[in-house]
Amino acid sequence: MSAQAISKSCAENALEDLKKSSKPAQSSRNTPFEFLRSSASTLEVKRQWFNDPSNITRAAQKLGVNETSIAENRILREGPIRYLTTAIKPGYIDNPFPDAILVIVALSPLAPSNGLPRQGQPQSLEQGQDLSLSGDKTQTFDGTGGGIAYLLVFKKN
Repeated sequence: MSAQAISKSCAENALEDLKKSSKPAQSSRNTPFEFLRSSASTLEVKRQWFNDPSNITRAAQKLGVNETSIAENRILREGPIRYLTTAIKPGYIDNPFPDAILVIVALSPLAPSNGLPRQGQPQSLEQGQDLSLSGDKTQTFDGTGGGIAYLLVFKKN
């Protein structure tokens, strides 16, 4: 289930900054996205997300984990990402992030048609909404890209 996790204006500000300086911080060969360089506005996304306790509760309940698994000191990797069109062919990635929890915060509208992965039924996210996924479960990708998000990857307990 997706919900409004951060303000739409925060998502819009981060997206505008990323469009101005969209150089990758790191390219990913085995994932359907690349990390982009962080800025003050993208770090505000993380701050807003953690400042609303209902975000942590919702993610923990969806994935059946303890809320302590979704804490800043459990972050393995984080940052703005852009979904790529040619990173992988459409299909499945089994166990893409072992022992991890993923929270995707939409900076642009996201759907499978612009890179949003899915576990089960396809979902769409509006700016500022989030989606939590288990890194241990198969993720389906359509092989298309263009969407921009802020990704938080947490180590499971």
